Amino acid sequence: MAGFLVVEHRLATRTHATVNAGFLLALASTGARVLFAADPRHAEFVDEVLRFHGEALGGGSIDFRPLRVPRPLGEVTRVRFVAERGRVLRDLRGVVREAAPAGILYCSAATSDPFLLSSGPNRSVPTLVVVHEIDRLLTGVGGLLTRSMPLRMGRAAAVRFAVLSPPALARVAQSRPKLRERFCAIPIPSIDHPLDAGNPHLGGLADSREGALPRRGTTRFGRLGGDGRGGAEAFERVVRDVRQETQDASFVMVGSTSAKAPWADPDEVEGAGEAPLPYAEYCRRASSIDYAVWLGDVTQYALAASASAVDAVTFSRPLIALRNPYTEWLFETFGDIGQLCDTEAEMVEAIVCRTLRENPSEYAAQVASLRAAQDHFGIRRVGALLREQFGLTA
Repeated sequence: MAGFLVVEHRLATRTHATVNAGFLLALASTGARVLFAADPRHAEFVDEVLRFHGEALGGGSIDFRPLRVPRPLGEVTRVRFVAERGRVLRDLRGVVREAAPAGILYCSAATSDPFLLSSGPNRSVPTLVVVHEIDRLLTGVGGLLTRSMPLRMGRAAAVRFAVLSPPALARVAQSRPKLRERFCAIPIPSIDHPLDAGNPHLGGLADSREGALPRRGTTRFGRLGGDGRGGAEAFERVVRDVRQETQDASFVMVGSTSAKAPWADPDEVEGAGEAPLPYAEYCRRASSIDYAVWLGDVTQYALAASASAVDAVTFSRPLIALRNPYTEWLFETFGDIGQLCDTEAEMVEAIVCRTLRENPSEYAAQVASLRAAQDHFGIRRVGALLREQFGLTA
């Protein structure tokens, strides 16, 4: 079976490590040989996830090739940035010659990427570029999909683009109808989390997703993800407002926080103020909560899929979320998976209501809906979709 090359040419941090690991596992789950070209620092975080989920390889294999990513403008001069970007292009050409892949998957795209897509090693190899923030690339100055880009892409006819949600695909069709045929929608891959006593990474912690509310004295609400655009400040405001109504709710930071996180009283939130979590601890904390709370910036996430919202699906945790096109699509597609809120005040009310008046039958139905949704994001489905985009249907 032909192999695939997966490229992360932008990131050297933990950002998108779980998503990129999901793409690798999705392709490997088809039995393929996968080569991952990435900065060694980012690859270390990805490897942490892969080692946790090694059983998901499905007969495939994943190997690594180092690719030192350019330092961002601001850290280096423009001349130095262009030189480092050119080095990435030369290194990629060498990797492509070595791997002779059946397809190339770029894990993310930026406004500086036309050089890569129009003159890179993609002219004959089927190539799929994941676009995380479609609005920025459609409308930003120098954006990837500016009016001149289709002409440059004409020299790279094998290049296609993947957005991570149907709302983003609809945005492309509306604003750049001539480019719509170059786009597809691929969901953020969700890696199965068999949280049971047999998982050696979890220290015997049993999963509690059995349909009835887990009983630990108080109802636990967790915010998934890192600081970024995921609403750390909003979460703090919601916690304070809930505390004015009841002390019977507990709050957990599931993911990473940093020293700049604005917690006035870290004791209010379990895990607040800690360094980025090891992946196994992230899974442990996510399995300990009853509800996932999503407070991402609704303007920045208008058309950007949210990995933390997908994590709520992965862990079968009912979602209390601010409304935006992506969260609306989740609820419209998968039914009652929690509650959509238009304001932070409405979210406070939803949390207080679930703390004071538990509804086990509603909770069980929401967990069932989330479990049914997992197939949509599963790595095997994503792997099949990626192969289809590369023109490999067998």
